[in-house]
Amino acid sequence: MKRAVTGLWRWRASPLYRGTDRREAWLTMCAAVLVVVVVPLVGWLTDVQAHRVLLDTVRHQHAVRHQVRATVEVFVHGRAEDDEDDSGLDEGRRARVSWTDPDGVTQSGVTTVGRRVLPGQSVQLWIGARGGITIAPMSPAAASFHSLLAGIVGGAAAGGAVEGGRRLALGRMRRARYTRWDEEWARSGPGWGRTGTGN
Repeated sequence: MKRAVTGLWRWRASPLYRGTDRREAWLTMCAAVLVVVVVPLVGWLTDVQAHRVLLDTVRHQHAVRHQVRATVEVFVHGRAEDDEDDSGLDEGRRARVSWTDPDGVTQSGVTTVGRRVLPGQSVQLWIGARGGITIAPMSPAAASFHSLLAGIVGGAAAGGAVEGGRRLALGRMRRARYTRWDEEWARSGPGWGRTGTGN
């Protein structure tokens, strides 16, 4: 923005300073102001909105998910059809576990357990609203982190949109200038520099 302001001030009275130069400088300065004002605003609004949504998700997950102690029955290979646990991945071994739900009914499923866990030992599991094994609920800290990332991405997108609009407008202004040059050259160009043409 400083460069645009300096350019406007320095060249405003120059006979070489064309009207198109002035418009391009104003366009650049306006785009710079928008970047300074709009980008932080959009980033902040995106952060606030994302944080609100994610906190609702956090509250919902903590309301419907609960921990149980399950007993490791046997280790298995591959992925079972009823396995809903996407956590752990290669952190341990796959094992079939069983636990008792709040209604006193014994349930079972397949999950990842630590490599040092043996059959017969117990592990902590998160159980979802439908009674299946799931991942731990999101923490408020994780929600804040993800909303911050969303704010950064939103601000960057706004900045990109402003810069893209500036480049598009600048391209159109330059094409219009070239078109006028071509028209003027078509009128005066063929006889320019020839003796007796009056130029």
